[in-house]
Amino acid sequence: MIIDLWNWFHSIGFHFYTIPAIAAALIALVAGLVHWRNERKRDRDHEDRLEEIYEEVFGQAEEGGRS
Repeated sequence: MIIDLWNWFHSIGFHFYTIPAIAAALIALVAGLVHWRNERKRDRDHEDRLEEIYEEVFGQAEEGGRS
């Protein structure tokens, strides 16, 4: 049975490691895309927070300088 499966895989041009390698590549691709998407969201949140801090710090400095 294993020999028949081995022969069938080789008859269509695949090896036993081909399908697990394709599955691993797809999993790595999906994980990379999810990480990239989450990283972009964290960057946007961080930039928004920095803008808030900037406005808070420099907004107070400008108000203090006008008096």
